[in-house]
Amino acid sequence: MSQNNINSDENLGEPARINHECDHEINEKEFRLTQVSFQFAFKKWILLINILLFQEVLEKYHNEMKESLKKLNDKIDNCTKAVEDLSDLTKKIPQWLIKLKNEKVPRVFVMIPDQKDWKKPAYVIY
Repeated sequence: MSQNNINSDENLGEPARINHECDHEINEKEFRLTQVSFQFAFKKWILLINILLFQEVLEKYHNEMKESLKKLNDKIDNCTKAVEDLSDLTKKIPQWLIKLKNEKVPRVFVMIPDQKDWKKPAYVIY
């Protein structure tokens, strides 16, 4: 049974001996350069992640805008078709115009309330 037990004394063996006297001692300048290079690499890595995330967000936004523009385009097409169907009515518009000093001017109906009775407006045609 002791062979299968990972925590048995036989499997643990001796603790690792740590040599505090390194063959190569790193001086302060090398330490700072290493620290700066690690910081630079970390900042570069963070920047790359941000760029990738921004590209993903930008692509999603772009696709949403394309869908929105397609919907607006469909609405414009529907309105254009509706206006084309009203072409018969627009032929009657010149009949509603009058000539004043050789110019076509649309009739304007202005409602002016009667001074005696404000509930009964008077109509003036210009």
